[in-house]
Amino acid sequence: MKYDYIVVGFGIAGMAITFQLKREGKKVLVIDGTQAKASHVAAGMYNPVILKRFSLAWRGGELLKSAKIFYNDLAVFLQQQTTLDVPVYRKFHDVEEQNNWFSAIDKPALSPYLSPYLKTTTSSAIKAPFKYGEVMQTGRVLVKEIFEKFKQILSEDNAFVCEDIDYNTVEVGLEEVEINGHKASKVIFCEGHNMSKNPFFNYLPLGTNRGAYYVFKSSSLKLEVAVKSHYFLLPLGNDIYKFGATYQNHIQIRDGADPNYEKAILKTQLEQLIDCDYEIIDFVTGVRPTVKDRRPLVGEHPEYKNLIVFNGLGTRGVTQAPDASRRLSNYLEHGDSLHEEIDINRFADMFYQT
Repeated sequence: MKYDYIVVGFGIAGMAITFQLKREGKKVLVIDGTQAKASHVAAGMYNPVILKRFSLAWRGGELLKSAKIFYNDLAVFLQQQTTLDVPVYRKFHDVEEQNNWFSAIDKPALSPYLSPYLKTTTSSAIKAPFKYGEVMQTGRVLVKEIFEKFKQILSEDNAFVCEDIDYNTVEVGLEEVEINGHKASKVIFCEGHNMSKNPFFNYLPLGTNRGAYYVFKSSSLKLEVAVKSHYFLLPLGNDIYKFGATYQNHIQIRDGADPNYEKAILKTQLEQLIDCDYEIIDFVTGVRPTVKDRRPLVGEHPEYKNLIVFNGLGTRGVTQAPDASRRLSNYLEHGDSLHEEIDINRFADMFYQT
C-alpha cells in the first residue's frame, strides 16, 4: 500500500502534523520507534510567559491562540477532553521580584497575561511571605490521554506501526519514498533527539535538554494551582503531583546522565518549597530536542524534496506544535510559504558545508 505521507515519530510534533494531514483527507501512516518520548512524560503546560524574567515567549500570544483552537479541534476529533484550565502562580522570593512583576504588567504585550492582583495563599504547606503573581490564560494539555486515544484510532485504521527505522532501507525516488518497506509520496521525520542518527537531517544544529521529574503523592498538600518557584509543582488530581523539571544540556551530560544527581536536586528543591508529608511514586526523565535560536526546524531536505523534517520544538512543544504543524500542512498541501523563522533554509549553509 502506498500512503500520501509517512510520519516517523509520534511525539508532540508527529501527533500534530498527523492530525493536520488527516484533516486534509490524506492517507497517513505513523511509524513510531520503541524508545521513550519526551513528549509523553512532559507536564504539558501552556503558558505564554517566561517566568524566570517575566517576559513574553517568542510569539507567545499568537501561539497560545493557535494552540487553544488546535486542542479544541483535536478534542472533537478524539471525542474526549484535551486540556484543563490550570492557573499558574509564580512564587516571589523577594520584594524585587514583586516590583519586576508590576513593571512587566505595564508592557502592553504582557498585560493580558499577568494579573495585577497578588495572590496570598495556595496551600498551607507552602510558605510564600512575598506572595504570588498569577499568570492568566494558562492550562495543561492532557498529553498522555491524547496520545493513547490517537494511537488507538490510528491502530484501528491500520495506520500505526511500532518499529525502529533502518535508514539503510530508505529509497528516495522522484515520485515516492520507501522506508522500512512502507511506501509514500512524502516522509515527515518527527524523531525528536533521535534526529542525530538521521543521515538526511543530522546536519541541522539540534541539541538536547534532559529533564527529570518527580511524581509524588501527598494527602496534605491540597494544591489546586500550578506553582512556579525554582521548578514547577503541578497538581494532577487525586492528591498526585508532578515536580520538575531539571535541565541538563547535551554538553553537561556528555559522559552520561546521573539519575541520583537529578533525584538529589529535585528532593532538595521540593523540600524547600513544601512542608508536609509526601511519598515519591515515580521518577521520570525525557530528552527534549532544542535549537540554539529556540525556533522549530521545519521544511524540505535541500536535495530530496519528498523528505521533510519537523523537529526542535523544545520545552514549549505543546504550544509551538499547533502553529508549526498548521504552517507545514499548508505548505505541503496548498503551497503556502513557511514562516522564515522556522524554515530549515536558515541553516542551508550547514548542509552544503558538509
